[in-house]
Amino acid sequence: MKNDTVTALEITPKYLKLLHANIQKGKCSVLHSIVRSLESDGTKDIAGVLRETISSHKIPASSVSVIIPRHQVIQKVMHLPAQNDAEIRDMLNLQIPQHVPFAREEIIFDYLLLEKEGSGYAKVLVYVCAREIIKKVLDVIEAAKLEFDSLSLSSAGIRGWWRQLKSFKDNFSEVSLLVNMEDSHVELCFFHEGRLLFSRDIFLGFCDLEQGGGSGIIKQMGLTLRSFQNDFNAFHVTKVFLVENSPRTALLSDALEGFYKLPVERLAPFAAVGASLSETGDRAGLRSTVEASLIELLGFVMNDGGSSVSFVPTDVVASKRAAVHKKAYLKTLILFIVAVTLGVSVLGINIYRKQSYFDIVQEELAQFKQEIKEAERKIEFIRFAETLSQKKIFIADIFKELYQITPEDIMFRSLVINQKGKFLIEGYAVEGMSVNSFQNSLVNSKMFSGVSLQFATKRKRLKKEYTEFKISCQLAE
Repeated sequence: MKNDTVTALEITPKYLKLLHANIQKGKCSVLHSIVRSLESDGTKDIAGVLRETISSHKIPASSVSVIIPRHQVIQKVMHLPAQNDAEIRDMLNLQIPQHVPFAREEIIFDYLLLEKEGSGYAKVLVYVCAREIIKKVLDVIEAAKLEFDSLSLSSAGIRGWWRQLKSFKDNFSEVSLLVNMEDSHVELCFFHEGRLLFSRDIFLGFCDLEQGGGSGIIKQMGLTLRSFQNDFNAFHVTKVFLVENSPRTALLSDALEGFYKLPVERLAPFAAVGASLSETGDRAGLRSTVEASLIELLGFVMNDGGSSVSFVPTDVVASKRAAVHKKAYLKTLILFIVAVTLGVSVLGINIYRKQSYFDIVQEELAQFKQEIKEAERKIEFIRFAETLSQKKIFIADIFKELYQITPEDIMFRSLVINQKGKFLIEGYAVEGMSVNSFQNSLVNSKMFSGVSLQFATKRKRLKKEYTEFKISCQLAE
């Protein structure tokens, strides 16, 4: 649990939502809860509202957890013949473009591991977001002069809130449906033993309850339940929880109990997780007549929900790491210069006074050798990172070429490129001839040279034969 002031931000098409809280010894005190209506969806306009809000409430502009609304993200439940993170990500890199209406370079994805099956397969919950959406959010953050700490999904924040419930242990082993409704949409999250199994966003909300749309909400929730049951036929929802974001929650509670014959429990957004409201803080978000949810933000500040799903682009991660290494390098360099200067000064004084003090200077210089080696290692790392960043387009071309020449029944296990341009390809094929076909395609490709088949071994698993192979080649200059 954190012990600091933390901030969470969510930007939806209608609202800018901000929660600033103080976490001390496991207790959460909400200092500011703000909901602002957005008149425009322009980056500069949203950044202006955000900057004015941060400034007027004197909220720190660093370490902000940013949330992407669920309706802006595609969800897929997938089964993969792998169980470690590296292999799962390699497979998702190749398979996800077949399941979404975007090219691989147009998306950012992350996944939650749901289950490791005895057959060697893994069941994963994949979340895919268009890079264009991520870019707009980051542009707003940059224009508002903020520093973000994480970039995640509203469902992950709701999961963090769910795990903080006072009644969480009582419902740990049950399959529960959490309904988080706002004025114009509702997010449905299915939980079991603290895990997020499934989520969906429906564009119907409180505004539709009293306009004849109540039956439509019930129907859409029924479709979601059936979809959940298709993917998780071993689980059955035993209880429904409603977040009380509006006095009109009672209308939905009565409708759900009457239609689905399931017990329904209503939960207060703050009291249910033991969060207190500061006497001196701003409660504009709570006093607002807007029926908006804040639990996804509260879940992040209380439980660090951003650690479960991340949409931070890899180039941004690399940039942040490079900045950290550069700062460390500069600090080390300054310390070294100061140390050398002091050492020389001490040396001069000692020579002037007493030659025997020379041994002391030698000992001090020996202590700095390790710092010099560390600084050199960090410099080499930064240079290597710069080299990789300059080859982004080239790496994309490699994957495009592989996509075009790889037979359909071949799946890659690992792709490794070293600093000298040597390329190692490991994988397996259903048909042994596909390995020879793939090798010939590599030989004929202008992008590769020195193609060599290291091995091709037939294996049998689950009464099915497949060929495991390893090919090495050199990237063309």
